[in-house]
Amino acid sequence: MIIFRCLRNLNRFASFDEIGKLPNELQTHLDCLNNSNNYKPWIREKPVKALAALYRAAQRLVNIESITWTKLPAVQKAIKEIPLLTDDYGMNTIQTLLIHLINLNIDDDIMWSSIEKRLIKGLADSINYENIQCIVRSFDQADKGSEEFWINLRDIIKNKICKENKMNAKCVATIVKVYGSKNLIDDKFLVALEGQVFRISKDLYGEDLSIIIYMFGLKNLGNEELFALFNKQIRENKRIMDTRSLAHCLASFIKVGQGTVDLYDDVEKEIIENPHGKQMEIGDAVGLLFAYARYLPLAVKGNAKRREFVEWTIGMIKAYINEGERLSDISVVHSLWSLCRLNILEQHEDLKSHLVTNFNRRKLTDKEEFSKLTQEIVKHI
Repeated sequence: MIIFRCLRNLNRFASFDEIGKLPNELQTHLDCLNNSNNYKPWIREKPVKALAALYRAAQRLVNIESITWTKLPAVQKAIKEIPLLTDDYGMNTIQTLLIHLINLNIDDDIMWSSIEKRLIKGLADSINYENIQCIVRSFDQADKGSEEFWINLRDIIKNKICKENKMNAKCVATIVKVYGSKNLIDDKFLVALEGQVFRISKDLYGEDLSIIIYMFGLKNLGNEELFALFNKQIRENKRIMDTRSLAHCLASFIKVGQGTVDLYDDVEKEIIENPHGKQMEIGDAVGLLFAYARYLPLAVKGNAKRREFVEWTIGMIKAYINEGERLSDISVVHSLWSLCRLNILEQHEDLKSHLVTNFNRRKLTDKEEFSKLTQEIVKHI
């Protein structure tokens, strides 16, 4: 009877085809969740263990995306129980819990608030280089955490973890990305992060390097010495960096004005002639076009290589559009403004027609930076 009830519950939240694949192993896990004898050694951690066991079993056996986890009775029970128990959880249990809250897409404010409180008030001394990436990434991915939480965690990273000098490149990149996007990198924290970037420089390349350069460029962080390091790392590792990462690095260097002609030559050539790994998406191509138009318009007009690369980028945008890709309103404004700025709008009539049509349909409220861009566009079209 229990088996049929559990399968019936799952049938509401997974497709019929996937339910047909469910063997007895998953049912065994479901039955175990209701048997307290299986949890006696760590009875207070039972709800966390239950989430982990259920996810591990289902991960191998069904289409994970087909299940609405929060509608399963076992998950609902865990959501109710865990906030009452988090004060007794150690760091390992909290870390396991965070991983599976993300895996199961559990967006329960009471749950996340209880973890936030436990981390800052009870486990601050246990937060270290081994678990900080999981904490930062999980709270950011779930869009949780009060400003007080993020500031307290920042102080722990700055005053303790950075001084341990054990964070790897991916961890540093995660912290830079998340705190940069939240505008919570103050001067002292910036100094601490710069120290970590220099420390891990030999291991800094690929996506991690592109994330750090992109965020430092976007937020106007860093100094000449740091960007000289970035310059060196890109040129030495460009052959093992995917195309999308190179595009992000190039746009960031252009924005902050720290690039050299040799760097631009090398990276542009690599992107055109040796594309590999993650390819540029249409938004990346627009971002590059906008960077050249906004920060290097004279170089584009006066340097044949810059012009060639800009034309290649425009060709990529056209190709994506022809394949059915849709430009966001922001990308429409940036593309159209860039062509106007470089005085090449009339040279691309097909693209102009597409952009103008979508520009007139845009839903942007034309505030702040976009108001000036749109005003300039209107003058040209």
